[in-house]
Amino acid sequence: MVIPEGIRAYAAINLDNLKRNFEIIKSNLPESVGVIAVVKANAYGHGAVYVARALEDRCAYFAVATPAEAYELRENGIKKPILIIGYSHPSEAARLSRENITQCVFSLKYARELSAELPCGQRLKIHIKLNTGMTRLGFDCTKSTTVSEITEVQALTNLEIEGVFAHYAVADDFSESEYTQRQLTLFQITVQSLEEAGIRFKYKHHSNSAGCLFGENSKMNLARAGIMLYGSYPSQQAKDSWLKLHPDRELLPVMSLYGRVAQIRKLEPDTTVGYGRSYRAPSERTVAVITLGYADGIPRLSSNRAKVISSDISLVGRVCMDMLFADITDTTLDIRENSLVELFGEHSLPIEALSDAAETISYEVMCDISKRIPRVIYSGGSVIAIV
Repeated sequence: MVIPEGIRAYAAINLDNLKRNFEIIKSNLPESVGVIAVVKANAYGHGAVYVARALEDRCAYFAVATPAEAYELRENGIKKPILIIGYSHPSEAARLSRENITQCVFSLKYARELSAELPCGQRLKIHIKLNTGMTRLGFDCTKSTTVSEITEVQALTNLEIEGVFAHYAVADDFSESEYTQRQLTLFQITVQSLEEAGIRFKYKHHSNSAGCLFGENSKMNLARAGIMLYGSYPSQQAKDSWLKLHPDRELLPVMSLYGRVAQIRKLEPDTTVGYGRSYRAPSERTVAVITLGYADGIPRLSSNRAKVISSDISLVGRVCMDMLFADITDTTLDIRENSLVELFGEHSLPIEALSDAAETISYEVMCDISKRIPRVIYSGGSVIAIV
């Protein structure tokens, strides 16, 4: 893979690993269950258009969070069904209908607002969102009025109920398995009541990535894959359990983040580094100044805490807006000025080495890699695009 010589930093996006991860997910689900590829937030920072193009002939549906994300896919030739799993302003209803984009509906009031914005004769596909315990968006499954309210939604003739779904709150935490089962049971009971009331659903889905890891219930026919597509796991517990069962089917990172070594400094004992002088060299040390900072998405909270590049290299000093400091004194790697180094990714440490140190999750670090970092999209060793 050839990288432009003058590039300061970049995120390499490996579409081959993306496709492999998808096939691992799909193979773990019943044959009758299709995969909704979640590509919201620019495909978790990876580049939604290129991710969608790579998966369009594999997945059953795409999921995004906003109308703008859906329109971007349509404008770039994506034909596969798209579900907006978040809120859209009712004024978007007519365009969503024209562009064959499905909207989630989470209350009778919201359904009426969407319906009022649709011109006569125009229909909008919707998926009913149920709240089974996430307590975010959704018709509350514990209320006696839920079935009657959704029946009223069905009566709105310019809304076409295509599917029904909910979202697990703690599927990645096995100590909460009782709560997860309770959510699934509540979902099934509510759907059965809706079907008995005459409402039919083409699609039913409840699982997120954690649910996909350990197999979807056969009564569903779609499952939503998000973080797993990109080579990370919903939790360390989920990762450990999955690899114990499937040691030969480890997910592979899709994003690898590179920065350039601007300068290598030799430090005398007691030399301080960076803002606030938060690091003081305990002995003679060698520090590489790398062209990545919090404006690029490196969490400032990882300062003086994270391992990067390899297990024998630590972040020292506070992460700056555009640069960071890595102690390379003890590494066996050949790191030189002007060279590119992989901070995390396929050939270095996992992204969790950074996210854990910053007391956050890999999802957040992926999404925070900023727009000024070019995405180098490649497959088969060849660069497809630099975005």
